[in-house]
Amino acid sequence: MSPTTNNYSASTAIKTVFVRELRESLLKKSSLITLIIMAVATVGGVIAADYFMNKSSNETTKVTVVGEAPFASTAAQVSEQVSKQASKKGDSGQQKFAAMAGASVSRIELTKSPDEAAARTAVTDGDADAALMPGETPGAWRLLADDAPSWLAPILQESLQKQTEAEALAAQGVDAQQFYEKAQSGSVSVEALSPEKEANFPAIIITLIGVMLMVTAILMFGGAVAMSVIEEKSSRVIEIILSTVRPMHLLTGKILGAALAGLIMMSILVISASAALYFTSIGEAIDIPWSAVGLLLPCFILGYFFFAALYAASASLVSRMEDFQGAQTPVLMLSLITMYVPLFGWSKLDSTFMQIAAWIPPVSITTAPLQYAAGNFSALQLAGALVLMALSVVGVIALAAKIYPRNILRTGAAVSWKKALTAKS
Repeated sequence: MSPTTNNYSASTAIKTVFVRELRESLLKKSSLITLIIMAVATVGGVIAADYFMNKSSNETTKVTVVGEAPFASTAAQVSEQVSKQASKKGDSGQQKFAAMAGASVSRIELTKSPDEAAARTAVTDGDADAALMPGETPGAWRLLADDAPSWLAPILQESLQKQTEAEALAAQGVDAQQFYEKAQSGSVSVEALSPEKEANFPAIIITLIGVMLMVTAILMFGGAVAMSVIEEKSSRVIEIILSTVRPMHLLTGKILGAALAGLIMMSILVISASAALYFTSIGEAIDIPWSAVGLLLPCFILGYFFFAALYAASASLVSRMEDFQGAQTPVLMLSLITMYVPLFGWSKLDSTFMQIAAWIPPVSITTAPLQYAAGNFSALQLAGALVLMALSVVGVIALAAKIYPRNILRTGAAVSWKKALTAKS
């Protein structure tokens, strides 16, 4: 048979297996249910986040006051001003108020109560969130509240101190306005030594969410390859298939078919999430790191081929689903490390451990995008990390090419990884 015929036969075999695996992966009931659940969860999460952000920004805290408390009016004015500042993207007042108000930009609405009993009733009945009333000593005040925001007492305390200081200054003949302007003229500014590496937490969080979805898809479709291998072995269908298709052609078609199914489903999730961001205010409020998010595509491809090859090799070592748990243990450990290193280390990306992890396959596919989003990785460093991952993928595929053909027709007791690696051809 001529080389051209051989090549044609190989491509035809791979294409046949590829189409079958693609169809089964996309139309399998469990895959469709998983896709629907993930899409609903993704879109629902965006909508829920948008709802709570808007609710927080528009929320009003009602305070009923007994007696004369002019400092409460000052606090209400400050809250109103900062609320307006916080609605502007990138305003520094938003960061200050978020720190003080626990990420809330609620405004204070003041009402009057004739006495303490009426104020308590207003709070109890839900007509007010808190009640401000005179204390037992002159100048002391009490704040009665159960569910009032944690920032309310500090902002009232600061306003009361400012009022007391102003009264003391006036008693000494000092203009309080001029005094405060002079006192506030001095300031200390913070300048990062490496501004380009300044932490961008929204970008890191968004990238982390994308990384977790990516790993989930990798393991789901890589595991689907393993399930397909075991099903064919346990039913003895593999013997019929291999009478017309070579083992490596079968393996190649399986991996490529499940890969395209994974890309299609991930694309659906990304499009769903993007549409949800477009129709909500989150897309405008948060600077989405599209460059870092775009990196998830090559990372997904590399990670998928890495784990799919390992899953296929581990599945070829067993003949029954009951034995697969032990065979997949090394692969499972690698997948857990790949998932949990960024999950627990995203807040310490500058640490030596996380810097090194971004270079080590397969953890690099989940850690390197985070380092890039945080500004700790240049494009050249990122390319270097992906090249190392690509080399490891080549090595893993070579390993699977050694193990899979030798064991795909083997039946009976499970074969250990040690025996599979040391056995002679």
